Amino acid sequence: MKKIIFLIACLFCTLSCNNTTAGSSDTPETLLAKEKRTQAQPKKYKGDEFGVYITSDRKDTRTADDITNNLPPQYEITNTVLFGHLGLYDGDLPYGVDFEIKKIIKENTGKISFTLSIRMLTKNFVRFGDRQLVQVKLNDDVTQGFDCNVEYLPAPEHLSSIFHIINCTSEVGIKDIHTMRLHSGDANVLITTAKNNFSFVLPKVFFTYLNEI
Repeated sequence: MKKIIFLIACLFCTLSCNNTTAGSSDTPETLLAKEKRTQAQPKKYKGDEFGVYITSDRKDTRTADDITNNLPPQYEITNTVLFGHLGLYDGDLPYGVDFEIKKIIKENTGKISFTLSIRMLTKNFVRFGDRQLVQVKLNDDVTQGFDCNVEYLPAPEHLSSIFHIINCTSEVGIKDIHTMRLHSGDANVLITTAKNNFSFVLPKVFFTYLNEI
């Protein structure tokens, strides 16, 4: 009888421990509460064919009317990790890409948000869907998909007759940011259209910098 009671007690303890472990994953609220709310230290890393940068900006977001009405300053901090690479090709189609994640901190409320942006310089005939899927392939077969809004911008004047800029932006949740921060190593980014497959490698340093903003 004592053995049966002992086994039941052990089983109960095991289940309790497992439930505690399963419930210990951080919620978005918990992750946001842990976020730094200060300006990041600017940095840059130059590879052979690419660059990775941390930039930071702090500005007063009041309108002219707000200032006229003597409303107090409303400062906003934007910390950015940017990867830039020119000279990429899909077959014989040239393109260059800027891939960035911005962390936006509203000082007066403490609210934090993240945005992902991809700006691609390529030939004028290339078109994305109105909402385009961007895939980031991480460790352990983890693939993150971001459905981003697309707009077309003119290229610099001397290139505008042949090239344009495709701007693709998406809001990113803290859970996805947390997953990317846990990533170690390079990651593959893939953007597919009806006619083209655009892919490039985000180097490990990008994710290292993402942990610093």
